[in-house]
Amino acid sequence: MLYQNTESLLANLIQKADINTLNQVVTIRLLGEVCEHNYRISALEKKHEEILLKLDNFENQLQENQESMSVLEAEIPHLRHIVCKNEDLENRLTFLEPEPED
Repeated sequence: MLYQNTESLLANLIQKADINTLNQVVTIRLLGEVCEHNYRISALEKKHEEILLKLDNFENQLQENQESMSVLEAEIPHLRHIVCKNEDLENRLTFLEPEPED
């Protein structure tokens, strides 16, 4: 509503204005629009920085996860070897254990 009233008042002033007044009105309106666009640009730049920060955090987490995966992958052959030894020992124990009598 305030915007409509301002527009009506502005229209009345323009009808009665000389060229200098018209230049001032146009300049003021353009400055207002420039300020609004600058505010939007600042908000977008802030969002852009937040997104870049989140992206950096995700990249760091990804790097840490990849390093952890490399460590785990390096342990797999050793763990398989331990499992095989355990199975061999269980088989020997089963073979050497006497059968329980009923």
